[in-house]
Amino acid sequence: MLSLLPPIEDILTRTPVLLIPLWQVLAFVTVISIAAVFERHRLVLVLSYTFAVYWVFVENLKLLSLNRISALTVGVFLLFGLAGLCLTLYQMLTSKS
Repeated sequence: MLSLLPPIEDILTRTPVLLIPLWQVLAFVTVISIAAVFERHRLVLVLSYTFAVYWVFVENLKLLSLNRISALTVGVFLLFGLAGLCLTLYQMLTSKS
């Protein structure tokens, strides 16, 4: 019987420090998969936006330096992320299905 544990351990030890804790990635994949199985596509979008914003602005805020490029990147990310989240929430609240 093939054991999958040694290759996974090898990948984890060779990988540089992850910016997102592995348990959060597993929680994200689990929640998104469950929502997708039950065909809750809007919920998948909202959860994706929420996790992405949390990972960028809470987990990795210390990595964002105060220069023009980072400020522009953060601004664009925040603008489009919030716009997508608002559109998704609006569609969820106004649709009749």
